[in-house]
Amino acid sequence: LWLKYIKPKPFLIDKNKQNQTSLVLNDDDTSLDKSSFQQKDNITSIRTKQKSITNSSQLSDLAYRIIKSPHGDIITKRKVIEEIAKKCSEIINEFNSSDLINMIWVLTKAEIPLKLLHPNISIPLELIILNSGRYDITNLVWSLARSNYINQELFYKIAQIAIPQLHEFTPIQISNTVWAFAKTSISYIPLFEKVAEVSIPKLNEFNPQNLGNTIWAFAKLKIPNEKLFNEAEKIIVNQINLFTPKNLSNTIWAYSTLNLNNSQVFDAVIKQTLKYPNFEQFKPQTLSNMIWAVAKAGKYDKTFFLTILKASIPRLHEFTPQNLSNMLWATAVVGIEDYNFIQSISYQITQKLSEFNQQDISNTLWALGKLNNSSNRHLIDLLKLISKKICSNYDN
Repeated sequence: LWLKYIKPKPFLIDKNKQNQTSLVLNDDDTSLDKSSFQQKDNITSIRTKQKSITNSSQLSDLAYRIIKSPHGDIITKRKVIEEIAKKCSEIINEFNSSDLINMIWVLTKAEIPLKLLHPNISIPLELIILNSGRYDITNLVWSLARSNYINQELFYKIAQIAIPQLHEFTPIQISNTVWAFAKTSISYIPLFEKVAEVSIPKLNEFNPQNLGNTIWAFAKLKIPNEKLFNEAEKIIVNQINLFTPKNLSNTIWAYSTLNLNNSQVFDAVIKQTLKYPNFEQFKPQTLSNMIWAVAKAGKYDKTFFLTILKASIPRLHEFTPQNLSNMLWATAVVGIEDYNFIQSISYQITQKLSEFNQQDISNTLWALGKLNNSSNRHLIDLLKLISKKICSNYDN
């Protein structure tokens, strides 16, 4: 049984789960899932036996199997994985590319700091990633981004390794790769140009999440590629019924951010959004981004705006300062003065005003100036409060 735990398994792509990470075990690998972590003493046994393992590949494989098992609580799993990581750090120079990247992926999934492997993980990575394939590249950049590990030089090297292989990347690998660069705010134009080139011929293979994340990444880094976005428009319109609230939000946010006012995209997203009987599935940021994007694009659909505002009122206390300022800004742009919404958002802004940054305050002031009506005391009171805050900051 122990040999089954440490026997190396190849990593494969599960085509039925393209919205998940590309690392999966073989379908016939059921020994661990059914018997490994049903009792705490099993974990204790593994913890004892892993101390005798000195092979980097076996340690990496064991950590991967632990995090992927559906059995056992995450706290206990983390403790064992941390012990494995510390042991790996002692033999870090013995790792090949796949095993090291696999270990980094495991630590990321377990939310364990990468410094347990090495104080600066880019040092061992730079020595071995030159021969990395598309699986390793995708999982590495995804893991680094999720771990908030930002190293521009390392990401540039990864991009240079990825570019010649991009024609072999699957939609989820393309999506995860550009998402990681956007998440870390690292722009490498040659990579994105090549991504657009290889993606356009097979956009019909992208599911809504792959497509949404890909165009979101281009927009996040302010990289306009009209050909990609124009071709994506056809896929979006055809697949719109499959889009989740987040997919809908990311899509129109991307088009609006790049000032690409493709009417069919906005019309399709607005129509699909209004089909929802309620907006419980929409997170505050999703609602805020959607109404901001539609307003910025100049799509003044009154039914859409009033529906979003009404759905937002009971949840405005969940909104961040940026969400609140963007919501108020959007209503000012389209000129909708819904009394109940103005009353509610004015109160929430008042409560959270100390958390507003300069951009939030600027957007809010602009909106107040645009909406200001002497009969609406909520706006007047809010304007006075913000003015007082600005004067106070100036005095300090």
